[in-house]
Amino acid sequence: MVRNGVRKPIGRTRAMVYAVLVHVVIIGLLLLSFRWHSENDVMQAPKMIEAHVVDATAASRAAQKLKQRLAQQELARQKQQLQQQELRQQQQLRQQQALQQQLRQQQQQQALQQQLRQQLALARERQQKREVERKAAVAAKLRAAALEKARLAAVKKQQHLAEKRRRQRAIASLQRQLAEEQAHRAAAAAAAAAAAKAQSAIARYKVLIRQKVEQNWVRPLDTRKGMKCVVRVKLVQGGDVLEAEVVQSSGDPVFDRSVENAVYRASPLPLPDDSTLFPYFRELEFTFKPES
Repeated sequence: MVRNGVRKPIGRTRAMVYAVLVHVVIIGLLLLSFRWHSENDVMQAPKMIEAHVVDATAASRAAQKLKQRLAQQELARQKQQLQQQELRQQQQLRQQQALQQQLRQQQQQQALQQQLRQQLALARERQQKREVERKAAVAAKLRAAALEKARLAAVKKQQHLAEKRRRQRAIASLQRQLAEEQAHRAAAAAAAAAAAKAQSAIARYKVLIRQKVEQNWVRPLDTRKGMKCVVRVKLVQGGDVLEAEVVQSSGDPVFDRSVENAVYRASPLPLPDDSTLFPYFRELEFTFKPES
């Protein structure tokens, strides 16, 4: 039988009940015996009857006390059982808590071990990665060194070829310079000779041109003695005048215009027969002074 979570021993309770019933039956028999004796011997022994009545009351009280004591014992036993059950429950709770604590510790240890394994694996992976990177760096350095060596060799070869070409260009340039200097000296000599020849021809033909212009000049009425002007003349092949212009005036516009008209009337002007001298006569200036 279970009450309030406590299992009571059925056999023991039943035995106590039987004991109480036996005592009650005995007390009942005593009471009947006392009454029977009291009815037969009322007249003879009244004091004895009183004594028996007193004994029955004491027995009832004793039975009552016995019931109370039994009830108290039962309550004490139940209380003890409850206390023991609570102790067992507390012990079980402590055991469960201890098991849970142990389980948590195991889980923590397992988690820590797992974390350590992961850290070790990560460390090994990093070490392997660093080793791979180191080997790759060494290989890259070796390749770079080989490439640099090849580059230096190529640069040296190119420098050698460039130096060779530079020397060849320098020799060719020197030869060209020598040839140019010779040609320049020859051209300068020829130009100097041509210039000298041209200057001589210019001086001679300027006199002839001025004389022809004077021949075609019509003197203005107010011309004064000592008047002069500088005339610029542009010619074409054969001596024809394209343009005549006084570039340095005499101070008298009429005199200047008369000189320009004289130049046009004198066209074509006298030029050397040598056509190579014409560039010197394409444009020339001369001073027109009638008194001279």
